[in-house]
Amino acid sequence: MHVVDRFWSEFYNIPGLFSAYRQKKIVIAITSSIFFVLNFNCTLTEETFSDLHWKFPLEVQSKDHVNINTTLDPKNCSTCHLNQYRNWKTSIHGQSISSAVTFQLEELSLEEKSNCLNCHSPLRESQDYLINNINPESYSNKVYYPYLKNENESLPVNCAACHVRNFTWFGPPSRNTINETNPHNGFKTEREFESSMFCKNCHESPESGIKLQGKKLMETYSEWRDSKFFKKDIQCQNCHMPDRNHQWKGIHDKEMVLSGIEYNFEVHSSGKETILKAILKSNYIGHKFPTYAVPKIYLKLLLIENQKEKILAEKILGRIITNDLTEEFLDTRLAPEESVVLESKVLNHKTKVIFRIEVEPEEMYIRIFQEKLNNKKFYNQKSIEKLQEILREKQRLNYRLLEIEKEI
Repeated sequence: MHVVDRFWSEFYNIPGLFSAYRQKKIVIAITSSIFFVLNFNCTLTEETFSDLHWKFPLEVQSKDHVNINTTLDPKNCSTCHLNQYRNWKTSIHGQSISSAVTFQLEELSLEEKSNCLNCHSPLRESQDYLINNINPESYSNKVYYPYLKNENESLPVNCAACHVRNFTWFGPPSRNTINETNPHNGFKTEREFESSMFCKNCHESPESGIKLQGKKLMETYSEWRDSKFFKKDIQCQNCHMPDRNHQWKGIHDKEMVLSGIEYNFEVHSSGKETILKAILKSNYIGHKFPTYAVPKIYLKLLLIENQKEKILAEKILGRIITNDLTEEFLDTRLAPEESVVLESKVLNHKTKVIFRIEVEPEEMYIRIFQEKLNNKKFYNQKSIEKLQEILREKQRLNYRLLEIEKEI
């Protein structure tokens, strides 16, 4: 509906205003309607491309899916988009359906499964497949989609999840000044593919979702909106998809994290003591560091004594919430341009001091799976072994971000 039509539709539905109109009290009625529009603008705002593109649950690609020979297997995309395909394969999006995800899905209701899969496996077809195979008795809409050829690559956030709707291909405008081809029988360009708005639906919890201490579980988009990056028109894609790279590097990537921070370690003598001061600043990260409640960053000042490490000072950067998402204990994350400082003093003697930063990208998941393992009585031996392997996989993602060693 056109915005003007919607305006008058609202106008005639406001109690008392239509009668005022009939009594020719036009000025009062129109003034009241303008006030209504200003205060309830959301009811009259046209939906953006992203709103429509990510309206869950997504529809199946076509009602004639059984007879369609076209395939949405990402490997097919590699014919023309080889670099994007290779990057996607090892990306966080390409791994969005893992054994850890499917294990958790088994314990959820059908509605909870769908809510998780909206972002982990957006295509309606892939969701159908996953729900059927995880817990077949809970789902009756058993269908077969012949264009999802490769299970492993068809189920995560794949090419089609972002770029295809009803077998129409979408993407950002071409960077070539002259485009002589017309790919995919009528490729449609949308500028929002290069806007943070496109990322919002999966990286910002809905207003109706859980809130702890007044904060949604995911607020990455809002954190960006409150930062200098929004004011400078630096979008998510500028950092996470440079030159349209499809790797989406983030907290799991050491070099990516190092590129977003500044740090310094000062050591100087003062009388009989040595003063230590370590600084970490989130200078080039467009949201809180880290965003979400899952990762944790550990900062430590260490003294080497008798070839052993002694902790002088330590801090955790992160949002610590309970495994059942009911309570927040702590939120020490850094907003853009914020800093954290570690300080200590030691007596002067010949030894070494260290400033160390370590990252657990999936600390909360490690905690959740460890809790499950602690309750072995609820699982059979096969599930226990699967939990143990999942836990090892998560722990292998931990890494040391930096270590600066100095002598005193």
